[in-house]
Amino acid sequence: MRPVFRAAPAAAVALAASAACADVVDMRFTGTGAGRAVSIRSSGIDGHVFAGQLMHHIDASDPHAALDGDWLTYCTDYYEYVSSSTREFKVSNLADAPDNAPMGDLKAQAIVDIYAYADGAQLDPNADNDFAAAFQIAIWEIIDDYNGSSSSLDVASGDFKAWTSSSRRGGSSLDDDIQDYLDDLFDAVGSGARVPGLYALINHRKQDQIVLVPAPPAFAGLGAAGLLAARRRRRL
Repeated sequence: MRPVFRAAPAAAVALAASAACADVVDMRFTGTGAGRAVSIRSSGIDGHVFAGQLMHHIDASDPHAALDGDWLTYCTDYYEYVSSSTREFKVSNLADAPDNAPMGDLKAQAIVDIYAYADGAQLDPNADNDFAAAFQIAIWEIIDDYNGSSSSLDVASGDFKAWTSSSRRGGSSLDDDIQDYLDDLFDAVGSGARVPGLYALINHRKQDQIVLVPAPPAFAGLGAAGLLAARRRRRL
């Protein structure tokens, strides 16, 4: 399995849109956090990847001094690799990522919606591995397949597909816990949420990342609690 990471943030969206194209930071990959090994298939890749939290160190100064430090991030382009050496990344709004095929406002808002709903649980260093994997898979599915309709969010169909080998022999679906989390996240799409401080960090040759500044306290609000409760209800 590749260590990954080939596979492995709209006027109405608060995404630090004032960031100028010339604004850059230095960033390097330092490891993985919570997550799971999964298999994915799309027009860009067919293979095994890590889905979950990625750890990055950022060196930044004004006007983006708030980005300086260590962060848990999620990626937008599974067909690129992370960089363990320091590279220069452009600070941008989410709609402009990934660099080779910007997602646009519709998909950016959908990702904002799931960030708002998760309410910091996705950035908890002690997050459930299945939840972190589901959060990353949700981002990839939104970027690849979301067209404004809830029916387009289905990792068993469309361009992007994902499964876990432990789900069935040969692997053809996600484990139940990951799928439950994923369903809850997709249910949140369309809420029109706002998440100030959500940035995309873009490099033409390396994997683009989403970072939330400042990172919220883990499980700070009702969103995460509601997500966990909804998952339990689905399993009863």
